[in-house]
Amino acid sequence: MYKELLLKLIKEYISCANYVCSLLKELNTTSESILRAIKIKQIPKQGYLDKDIYYNAHGVGCYFEMQNIKIDIDFGPNDRNDGFDVHRLMTFLESKGDEFNALKDEKAFQENFKILINEGIIFNPCWPPSEHLYYLKENK
Repeated sequence: MYKELLLKLIKEYISCANYVCSLLKELNTTSESILRAIKIKQIPKQGYLDKDIYYNAHGVGCYFEMQNIKIDIDFGPNDRNDGFDVHRLMTFLESKGDEFNALKDEKAFQENFKILINEGIIFNPCWPPSEHLYYLKENK
């Protein structure tokens, strides 16, 4: 059950990342990547999307706050935003409701994250610019 709950959290993280990054991409009027557009100031480093979604770009990623949800994303190749790691999932988890309370035990969280790796459900391809990110295998 714990593993399934962690997998559900990962899918919600990816869904949320897709949503906020799609709004950020709307600010990009160039053919540049989001990271490059921020670097050349085509997209402001920080601001608001849809009035109530705050964002702050950093390094190879972006931090977002909306309503009570906090999500920190690092970009993968070609503006991929579906990568995650334990730290990013834990940050996201802190802003989630009671449904995910069982995941708040950090030791169990890390153990089950390793189980997902060992079972081939998630993988780390070491893709730049964020070699530390894991990705969900297709059809999982």
